[in-house]
Amino acid sequence: MSFTWKPTFTSPHPDPTDVAESGLDTEFTDQQEAEDWLRENFDLLQEVGVAEVELLDDGIVVYGPMSLDA
Repeated sequence: MSFTWKPTFTSPHPDPTDVAESGLDTEFTDQQEAEDWLRENFDLLQEVGVAEVELLDDGIVVYGPMSLDA
């Protein structure tokens, strides 16, 4: 299993550097690890313009989209 976050951005053209530095391309071995990462990086994801995320397990949606509006 490989868990990943699929983001939707507030801007149609997010800054690629911000996206790369956010860690959105990280793969996780389990759902809990992915959710912990999201909690720890919530503010950063908002800063780079992530509006919502979906949690994927090997490309299949586990849940979402979930808004990152505070």
